[in-house]
Amino acid sequence: MMAVCAVLCAMTVASCSSDDDGPVDAASLVGRWELYKDYDGEADEWDDEYGEGIDLWIYEFCADGRCISTDGYRSETCLYSVDGNILVIYEQDPDEPDADRIRIEKLTAAELVLAYDCIGDFDGKHYTDREYYKRID
Repeated sequence: MMAVCAVLCAMTVASCSSDDDGPVDAASLVGRWELYKDYDGEADEWDDEYGEGIDLWIYEFCADGRCISTDGYRSETCLYSVDGNILVIYEQDPDEPDADRIRIEKLTAAELVLAYDCIGDFDGKHYTDREYYKRID
């Protein structure tokens, strides 16, 4: 699996999704998005130490279905699709077993919130991690 794309789910052990929210207009996702904070639901902790010189993470979603992820040191290209409110990031086939399936919790002209619904490592309880992105293009 591509190293940079794999980082997308590095904070999670499992990624299960809920389709409770309405569908997302994939065209609204097109653009560059920079991570500015995240929430670890299992630890109940916020991390807002992101940005140039700290911990840079940018996604560029292209209209042709490519996703370019950049961590400040390297960039990698993978593919993406949107199914309802689920963002699917994959290498070749959206149905491949290791494709990342992430719930789009919020998408506005200025903000993207990705939610990872997970099962805790130690207690088996359900929790949700969230990543908050701001549009930078």
